[in-house]
Amino acid sequence: MAQSSEACGATALEQRRCLLLAVMGLTAESMPNNQSLISLMNADLLVTIKSWLTDILDGKLGGVDLLLHLLTMITPLPVTKDMVTSSRLGKAVSAIEKDKICVGTKNEAAIKNRISEVKSRWSASVKAQKSKITNGTNNVPVKRQLAEEISLPPVKKAKVEAPRSSSLSNLLKKVESNTGKASKTALKPQESYTTPKTPDLKENNGT
Repeated sequence: MAQSSEACGATALEQRRCLLLAVMGLTAESMPNNQSLISLMNADLLVTIKSWLTDILDGKLGGVDLLLHLLTMITPLPVTKDMVTSSRLGKAVSAIEKDKICVGTKNEAAIKNRISEVKSRWSASVKAQKSKITNGTNNVPVKRQLAEEISLPPVKKAKVEAPRSSSLSNLLKKVESNTGKASKTALKPQESYTTPKTPDLKENNGT
């Protein structure tokens, strides 16, 4: 009874991995720039797939059918050189050709064909990802663009006037300044005003 439960669990896990591989492979084939797929790739997806491959080769889970399915589904993945190197999945795939699951079996040709396709597509993907490092529509390398930017004359910055201070201290200074001016004006002696002399007017008595 326990063995039956374990067998059911292994079958369910194999089917789950088969489904996940199909989703990833079909997404990569039709939408290689899918953000969810890119996020998974950056989160060490290839490391997980390598563990699945190890389970197949060790006879722990799955067989030739799952192996062929795995090789088919990982072929269109948008891999980079760092991903392939750090996960060591590329070496693991190449080593399948010398494994007992391949050598001398009726599926040897099919397995080797899938491996060859993986190598070809991954090589193209690494080159494509590398070309994305360049900037601009003309694929000008980053170093060249930086050199061109450095040689360009510096752009003059527009002069920005400092905002006028509206603090209380400045306001008090202005008030004190105006008050001082007013007091000085008040203390300044005023010029005397002399009424101009006019000839005496005689009353006209009719004489």
